[in-house]
Amino acid sequence: MADRMANRLGGTSEEYIARFKASVAQKPIAISAEDAENPHQRLYRHFGSADSGNPNSADNEKIDDDLARIIYNEI
Repeated sequence: MADRMANRLGGTSEEYIARFKASVAQKPIAISAEDAENPHQRLYRHFGSADSGNPNSADNEKIDDDLARIIYNEI
């Protein structure tokens, strides 16, 4: 695939791969000294922060039933 894209865009596959990696590379994020000292607390702040609007969203048995129904119907 890299060869095809390189031919299409002009250049070598190595150049294409280098440009692709640079375009998707993660950029470092700035965090406070407090967050750096306690990364678990930084993570824990996000727990429960999303609300799906479904009162059964944490019901594992219902989730398992739904998944089984989906899988069974696709077979």
